[in-house]
Amino acid sequence: MRSNKFQWTIAMVLIVALLSQQSFAADPGHGAAAIASGTFESGNYTFPDSLFITNYFGIGSTYPSFRLTVAGNANISGTLNLSGVLSMAGNKIIGLATPTADTDAATKAYVDSQAGGGGSGSVNGSGTAGYLALWNGTNEINSSTIYQSAGLIGIGTTGPAHVLDVRANDSTNNAVTDVLSVWHGTTGTAEDGIGTAIIMNAQRASGTWANVGRISAIITDATNLDTAITFQTRKNAGIMTERLRIDSDGKVGINTSNATQTLQIQGTFNASPGGTTGLMVDSSGKVGIGTSAPIAPLTIITSSSTNGVLINNTAANQNTFLIMGTADAAFAKINVGRSGLAQKANALNIEASGDINFYPGSAAQGSEVLVLDSSGNVGIGTNITGSKLVVSGTLNATNIVLATNCADDQVLKWSSGVGTCGSDSGGAGTGSVNGSGAAGYIALWNSSGSLNSSVMVQSTGLIGIDTSGPDAKLDILSSTTDQLRLTFADGSSYTTFLSDTNGDLTITPTGGDVTVAGTAAGVTVDSADNADFSLDRAATNRGARVRYATGGGATEWSHGLMDSDVAGTGGNEFYIATGDGATNRVVIETSGEFGINTTNPTSALEVRGTLNVSGNATGPGVLFVDGSGNVSIGPINYSGSGGAKLRIYGDDRSVAGPHLQFHTTADTHPVAQLLAYSHNNTGLVFDAYWAGSWKSSSTSNFALYKYSDLFSMRYAKDVAAGGTVTWSDGLTLDKNGNVGINTTTPSYTLHLKGTLNVTGSGSGSGLLVDGTGNVGIGIAPSTKLHISGGNIRSEVASGGDGFEGYSSSTHLFSMTRSVNSLKLASWDDLVFEVGATSGPGTGTIAMVINNSGTVGIGTSSPKDTLHVQGSARVTANLTSGPLNVTPGYFNQSLDGKTDAVMVWQTGASGTGAIYSGDGSSMRNILSFDAANDDITIGQAGTVLIDKITLSAGTDDEVVITGNLTVEAIAFESGTNSIFVNASGCIIIQSTNTIDATCP
Repeated sequence: MRSNKFQWTIAMVLIVALLSQQSFAADPGHGAAAIASGTFESGNYTFPDSLFITNYFGIGSTYPSFRLTVAGNANISGTLNLSGVLSMAGNKIIGLATPTADTDAATKAYVDSQAGGGGSGSVNGSGTAGYLALWNGTNEINSSTIYQSAGLIGIGTTGPAHVLDVRANDSTNNAVTDVLSVWHGTTGTAEDGIGTAIIMNAQRASGTWANVGRISAIITDATNLDTAITFQTRKNAGIMTERLRIDSDGKVGINTSNATQTLQIQGTFNASPGGTTGLMVDSSGKVGIGTSAPIAPLTIITSSSTNGVLINNTAANQNTFLIMGTADAAFAKINVGRSGLAQKANALNIEASGDINFYPGSAAQGSEVLVLDSSGNVGIGTNITGSKLVVSGTLNATNIVLATNCADDQVLKWSSGVGTCGSDSGGAGTGSVNGSGAAGYIALWNSSGSLNSSVMVQSTGLIGIDTSGPDAKLDILSSTTDQLRLTFADGSSYTTFLSDTNGDLTITPTGGDVTVAGTAAGVTVDSADNADFSLDRAATNRGARVRYATGGGATEWSHGLMDSDVAGTGGNEFYIATGDGATNRVVIETSGEFGINTTNPTSALEVRGTLNVSGNATGPGVLFVDGSGNVSIGPINYSGSGGAKLRIYGDDRSVAGPHLQFHTTADTHPVAQLLAYSHNNTGLVFDAYWAGSWKSSSTSNFALYKYSDLFSMRYAKDVAAGGTVTWSDGLTLDKNGNVGINTTTPSYTLHLKGTLNVTGSGSGSGLLVDGTGNVGIGIAPSTKLHISGGNIRSEVASGGDGFEGYSSSTHLFSMTRSVNSLKLASWDDLVFEVGATSGPGTGTIAMVINNSGTVGIGTSSPKDTLHVQGSARVTANLTSGPLNVTPGYFNQSLDGKTDAVMVWQTGASGTGAIYSGDGSSMRNILSFDAANDDITIGQAGTVLIDKITLSAGTDDEVVITGNLTVEAIAFESGTNSIFVNASGCIIIQSTNTIDATCP
């Protein structure tokens, strides 16, 4: 009941308490109304022009035995219409003209027959000093329960401390039961929009009264009985305007009557627990969390090191407020606070378009006990109000004062049912009372047993305390003290009521609480339009609750506390639900969790369903959560492509600024911004921000930005925080895949404008390209390609340009296309090494050209111009000049056959031989002896010459000088052959000639 988050609930309890115990008021411009049975205790009662009561009505009496029982004087300024018996304890009516037998014989006879009692100017009876006089049943005056002391009135106490101090003490110690029902009916057919309302009024600085607040329960669909609750206020003396509506689907609309989401706010939204801004939606649609001045569609600022967003109420023992109206003090406000702080409220009127009727608790419509019609007429026991006061039944009045037809100090005497005005000839005697007082003041017993004037004044049917011009049924005037005190224990347990100079009402209970209690139905506001409001305690599963009903009493809405026996709850949660609580729409846990459409929220705010927070009526700028948990900032429920959990929509009509912004607690400048307001204008900015122009957050600024079909990495430096940033494009990627460095128009896959230095993992110069286009490797270049230190490898494609590298003129590697040459130069040996696994010297030396010009193959120390360590194979012709072969071997494969190897072997004596074989079995092919000039071909059993073919010509001769010994010759037959015939002759056969010299 004291939740800071639902201040209006406490305000409604206060309103009900005022309705049920203190003040009833109505606009005389409206018709009659009915009052149900009950007790009207001390307070201001302003009734409309027409009032009817269907049962007994007592004024100054708690147990009326007639249709109208008045304990005290009654002042009637108009016609009194009685259809029953008029019974007076003093048998006196003052102010009537004296009827005569000639003018009004019947009236005179009736008055004379009924009048009697004391003599003229005297009253019989006695009382206790300080108590107001009361007529008893024996036509005498004694003491009432109203006590006056020092200008203060006490009821139930002899020590009043305020202008009106009412105290009660009975056996009830745990319950207060008050019933008030408000109905609104129609003589026609109910249509959409019919409902009931509570209107709050206040007096303006000009002295005029105005409606300043209204709470309504209406039927939005009269056929299907859909309902809504609305809250209205007035601004700058304009018309009442609806500010909040809850419809029958559980949708809550603020500044909109057509909510389409569970919670829809049209206008700014600021949640500030503990005085610190929590969630803020400004008029442009920007959402701020932790800031009241968001500069982006979503701005989040937090100083917490563990929480990004924290929703928490850290306030303790602080005021809570519900303001209905404006900040102008003359307008109505509802202010709910803790004990000891001033509470203020304005007057409350009961208003109806027809009569105002009062019914007893069980009476049906049409059984009014009091009727006030729109003409100001009052009917008691009847709804016929043709006169100012019509009483159907017995009228019991202690005193009736008539304003006309009687002279001052005359009395009305009754005789045979006729009343006449005249003088009372009775004098003082035993039991008589003497005294005098000012006209209009209610009599007061003084200490001498006489009557004089009290502080209470009666004027035109109104009672005033400390005022001679009362404006209401009971008007208490005090500008220095509380006007009313209700006391339980004298001086310690009481509640005071104070109306200040602004017309605001402050209720101050010494216990700190204002409680409305009941076992079932606590307080009910009912109306004939089938809409009601009640405050009670549910029988099961619910604690204290407030119910709103339409349609013959069926509950449509309720809110209150849930008991701990509700399944799935921790107990004592606050809820707002449809019906009697079957479906909870809003639940607040005792630990602070707030749930919408869920009975067991586990987060500071948990919404089951959609969430829509709109900062303005049109255009983007909303926070929207759909039924799947997707979050959108921008157009409501955007249905475009993509399925991201968080979607932020910008405004492509202008440069709208950042859409996501990050801060730290170090300063007020953002550390990063995300901008996305059109397809070709998106970016992520670091230590810079957009605020109408680009500003700096630190002395170095960077941005990743897409614009004009380019993706650019921008930078700036040496700009103080808050200063204007001028961006430079560092790295740019175009839509063709070209990358530009320091250029936004790259023409190549990588287009660099400026110097390039690639150092790898080391320091100093690596690959360096200077501003003139020179390239250096390991050195700042002085030529187009300048290499210093390390190794180099080059692979040149066929037809490519040459390559040349040198170091200090001692080493040269040159490929020159113009002369088709390759030059290798070395200061020392030139080594060709294969199979190196971890650098030079770890492999096998294949060839060496040493600095003396010798070449070694298979050896690193060649001893001859060409030194081959191992076999040498020549698969084609080998042409040489004079061949000087040192002793050893010269091997050559013939046609790749292993058994056709020529071995040239020489000895020191000048002999030599040519062998053939595979190395393991050699045959002598030719041997020679230089000393004897002998050549031996072959050996026994060996065919050495298979075929000799001579070409035509004079030089094609075989000349043998010396002896030729042929052991065996075998030739193939055929043309141009030499063969040995069967006789052992050598035959040379050509095409046409056979040499037959051999027999």
